[in-house]
Amino acid sequence: TSLRPSVGRFNPNAKLLEIEREQWRRECRRRLLPWCIEERSGHDQAPARHHRLLIDHLEGVASGQIKRLMIFMPPGSAKSTYTTVLTPPHLFARFPGCQIIGASHTSDLAEDFSGRIQNVIRENQGTLGYGLKTESRGRWYTTHGGCYLAAGVGAAIPGFRADCGIIDDPIKGRQARSEER
Repeated sequence: TSLRPSVGRFNPNAKLLEIEREQWRRECRRRLLPWCIEERSGHDQAPARHHRLLIDHLEGVASGQIKRLMIFMPPGSAKSTYTTVLTPPHLFARFPGCQIIGASHTSDLAEDFSGRIQNVIRENQGTLGYGLKTESRGRWYTTHGGCYLAAGVGAAIPGFRADCGIIDDPIKGRQARSEER
């Protein structure tokens, strides 16, 4: 008799492991923090304490407890990573069919963020439970009915109703400093 599992033989440990993986995928689709932990682990990173505070507030927006949120954090604190890049894929997983507008001070920057979001979705289709239906960076759709529209501030967005709007860097660097004075 061999202790090594034979091909085609039931392995209870493998089944248990697959059940645990599916539970984790469902938790990633249900809550933003597990999703961020999962996605960042692929980059050998983990949310720091200030990221977790931000994620907690973003979760409040997703759950409807917070209607509007403005984020003021220093440059380099990963606010765009967690807010603009990682939150939309989670929202599409949590709310199939939702529509999101991502706006920035230029269409180029908005489309750059859009491309980063698409890369995250491509790399995590199994965890998220959906993929990309179209590839355009300006307006694209998920395989389960979500839609993302990238727009520069001031661009016309006629006929597009959004469940969520994310504005990241609405004013270019030097203009932002002059506005503060």
